[in-house]
Amino acid sequence: DNPLITHAEASKLLNSLLKLRQACCHPQVGSSGLRSLQQTPMTMEEILMVLVKKTQSEGEEALRVLIVALNGIAAVAMLKQEFSEAVSLYREALSITEEHAEDFRLDPLLNIHLLHNLAEILPMAEGSPETKIDVKDDDHHRAAKRRRISELDSLTHVTSETAPDSGLKKEGEYHEERKNLDIVCNTLKVKYLSAFNSKLSAAQQEFIKSYNQVSESLSNMGNQRSIWWLDALQLAEENKDFSSELARKNEEAIHGNLNNTSSSRATSRFKTIHGMKLHLQTCMDALESSRKTVLDKLLQIDQTMEKPKLEDIECIGNCKTCQLKDDGPTCVHCELDKLFQEYEARLFRLQKSRKGEMELASAEE
Repeated sequence: DNPLITHAEASKLLNSLLKLRQACCHPQVGSSGLRSLQQTPMTMEEILMVLVKKTQSEGEEALRVLIVALNGIAAVAMLKQEFSEAVSLYREALSITEEHAEDFRLDPLLNIHLLHNLAEILPMAEGSPETKIDVKDDDHHRAAKRRRISELDSLTHVTSETAPDSGLKKEGEYHEERKNLDIVCNTLKVKYLSAFNSKLSAAQQEFIKSYNQVSESLSNMGNQRSIWWLDALQLAEENKDFSSELARKNEEAIHGNLNNTSSSRATSRFKTIHGMKLHLQTCMDALESSRKTVLDKLLQIDQTMEKPKLEDIECIGNCKTCQLKDDGPTCVHCELDKLFQEYEARLFRLQKSRKGEMELASAEE
C-alpha cells in the first residue's frame, strides 16, 4: 500500500535506465542516439570519429573565445600606453595557439590579427618599462605563465639576454623577432587570400572577355553607319497618311499603358515624327552616356583589383550603405550599383506602384 516510489517516479527511472541500456548496446539506438537507425548504422570507429569531431569543434570554439579575449585585453593595454603588458598578452595568446596547434585550428584572421599586432607593437615596447603583474588581480597560474612568456621569444625560442637595469631585449633581437613575425604573418595572408584571389581572377577574366565581345559588336555596328529607327521614321515622315496613323497608334498605346498624368506628358513627345526623332535621339544619347559611365567605373575598379587603394578599403569598411554606417562614406561598389540601376532604368521598361496604380518609372525618377 505504501510503495517506495510512485508510478511516475518509476516510469522516469526506467526511462533513464532504458536509454542507458540502449546506449550500451549501440550509441545510435534510441531517441537519444547520435543518429537515427533509419539511416545506415555507424560502426564504433565512425561513432568515435563523430565524438572526436564534436569535441574538436567545441575546443576550437573555446580557443577562439580565449584568443579574442586576450587580443581585446591587449588592445586595451595599447590604448593605455602599456606596451609591455600588451606584448606579454599577445605572446600569451601566441603561446596558447602554438601549444594547441596540433589539436585545434585557430581562425586565419585571428592568427593574422595576433601576429600583425604583435609585430607592430614590439618597437613601441622597446623603450617602455616592463609591466609588473599583480597576482592579486590575476590567477597565480596565469600570472606565472605570463611572466615566463614575457621572457621568451615565442618564435625563435631563444632565451632573451637581459641588461643590468632592464628586462627588455636588445634592439637587434626585437628587430629579428619582428622580422620573423612579419614573415609568418605574410605567409598566412597569402594562404588566406589565395582562394579569394583565384575567384577574383576568374571573375576578372570573364569580365574582360565579355567587355571585348561587346566592344567588338559595338564597333561592327558603328562601321555600318546606319540607324535603323531613324531611317524608318524618315520613310514614315514622307508619307503623311502613314505618319498620322503612326502618331495615332502611339497615342493609343501610351494612353493604354500609362496613367493620365504620365500619358499626357509622354503623348506630347510623339505628336509629330520630328518630335519622335528628337525624343528617341535624346534617349539614345542618355543611354549611351549612362553605359559609358558604368563601363568607366567598372574599368576603374578592374584596374585596382590586384592592388586596391587604401582609401577604397577604408570606404568599404565604413560604407553607409552596405555596412550601415550612418556617417560613413559611400564605397565604390555601392556607387557602381547606383550607376547600374540608372543604366537599367534607361535600358529596360520599368514599372513601379504609386497609390495602387502601376506606371512607368523614368531614369530620372
